[in-house]
Parts: sequence; C-alpha cells; structure tokens
Amino acid sequence: MGFETAELFDRILLDAPCSGFGVLNKRVDLRWKRTAEDIAEMQQLQIQLLEKAATLLKSGGHLVYSTCTIDPDENETIVDEFLKKHSGFSIVDIAKIAPAQFLWNRNTLRTFPHQHGIDGSYAVLIQKK
Repeated sequence: MGFETAELFDRILLDAPCSGFGVLNKRVDLRWKRTAEDIAEMQQLQIQLLEKAATLLKSGGHLVYSTCTIDPDENETIVDEFLKKHSGFSIVDIAKIAPAQFLWNRNTLRTFPHQHGIDGSYAVLIQKK
C-alpha cells in the first residue's frame, strides 16, 4: 500500500471492504457470489488496512474500524488479531457515548437488520496509547 507520508493523524475512520453480509437485504446477489476464498482474501486485506492505518495514528489518537458485515471473522477476529500483535493499542469503552441499543459485548457497536430495522454493521473504537 503506497501511503508515502510522514503526517500522523488524531483520528482515522477505516470503513473496511468486507463481505457485505450485513446488507444482504439490499444486495441479495451477494448470497451466491461470495466464496470462502473471497472471505479469506477480505480478511487479509482488512488486517493489512488496519495495520497500515495504525502506523498513521498519533499517540493518543483514535481509530474506528467498521464494516457492513455481521460476520465475526471479519470483525472481532480481525481486531483481536491486531490487538494481540500491538500492545500499544486498546479498545475504548464507548458505553457512555454510544446508543445503548447498538452496544455489543467488548464495547463495540453492532446493528442487525432483524433487530434494529437497519443494515447490519460493526464498529469498534481503538486508541493508540
């Protein structure tokens, strides 16, 4: 990935490319187009993007990792893998700033079409120590 910059940022939003399993009601074709290989490739891209975004974040800065999927392998698994490798980052407690109906375990946001009447999605706020 060719980010040639010395500039660091206070805040980064990484809306990662994903399987789109949270928007199947709008993209019914995805049910038949996605393969296990596609998901594995997406996971590799997601972790690469998260790794790169982390290098562009200032100390004390915040990074939001979000997807439009409800697949834990593209959400918690990616974030867990990242945090295991990078002890200088942690998940921020968002309970006081996020709508309670969207809070999910471990201080993440989750929306489900059948529960919230909107697209399925995931987001987590990560801080660089």
